[in-house]
Amino acid sequence: MLIEVREGPASRPAVRPLFAQVYPDAVLKNVPWRNVVSAPADRRVLVLDDEGNVVAAAGLTIRAGAWNGVPVRIGGIGGVMVSPSRQRQGLGRTVMCAAHENLQSDPCVQFGLLFCEPHNVTFYKALGWCRFKGQVRVEQPAGSLLYDIMQTMMLPFSTETPRAGCIDLRGLPW
Repeated sequence: MLIEVREGPASRPAVRPLFAQVYPDAVLKNVPWRNVVSAPADRRVLVLDDEGNVVAAAGLTIRAGAWNGVPVRIGGIGGVMVSPSRQRQGLGRTVMCAAHENLQSDPCVQFGLLFCEPHNVTFYKALGWCRFKGQVRVEQPAGSLLYDIMQTMMLPFSTETPRAGCIDLRGLPW
């Protein structure tokens, strides 16, 4: 296995086959976020197999947002995927640990934030994420709205990580 971090736009072609495996049309039509306009990743963590195929990926987005009106720097993780043929082999943990390290290496990032479907909450909790008990505002083409179609999870980088209140992403979700 090889772990690489690539710039977001440059990594998109490499991730396209993995996305097609994880979200074939029959699955994609039923995901709660299918109509959400998402921000492109600033960079991606990729796990490649011995043949150079991307078998796991996670997008990273760094954002200047607000928590209860106070400016914060958020490290967002989205687009976490593992090839269906490679699931339950530790690749989800591998890609997430590399993503954590990448975000924590930026001294300006105050906490991690991701959105997940209910069946993934236990996985993220085992990696140190906790549920955010407040509201999250995001931008969409129709304007600003509360984002409540998935669970919001936080990765604390300090004791000052928000656990409740209102986070405004001041942009598209990831």
